Amino acid sequence: MSGLIRRGLTATAILAILLTPDSISAKKYTRRELARGLMSLGVPKDDIAMWICIATHESGLDSDAINRCNDDSSWDHGLWQINDKYWVGRNRRGGACGFSAAEVRGDNLANAVQCVRYILDEHRRLQGNGWLAWSVYSHQRHCRGDLSSYVEGCF
Repeated sequence: MSGLIRRGLTATAILAILLTPDSISAKKYTRRELARGLMSLGVPKDDIAMWICIATHESGLDSDAINRCNDDSSWDHGLWQINDKYWVGRNRRGGACGFSAAEVRGDNLANAVQCVRYILDEHRRLQGNGWLAWSVYSHQRHCRGDLSSYVEGCF
């Protein structure tokens, strides 16, 4: 760090760069990393292929993905593209999950999983199938049938 300071960067500037959320929190998962992370957070092994399939088609397994193209001006965030109109607050904690959008992006998988579980429960209660909350499942018909390829070699 002292070499960087000699090059004209102050310690404060270096610390700001190092602590910028985009520089430390983004994670592009492999299927294996995500499977193991989900398992460690208590997602049943039999459900992990679905979680990975949804994340693959929603975000390309990029934990920092943001979709700003919704017709209602809402944004979708993180691995499972959690919407900030209903589930999280865009700039502060809020929504039904009680997190900010930043708290469901990045490498804090636990927050995103907690919010996805909430969404699944709500949609299961309302529609009988929690995965209907994701358009890649409900409209685009991805993640149907044999999903074993999503967890092949992961366990």
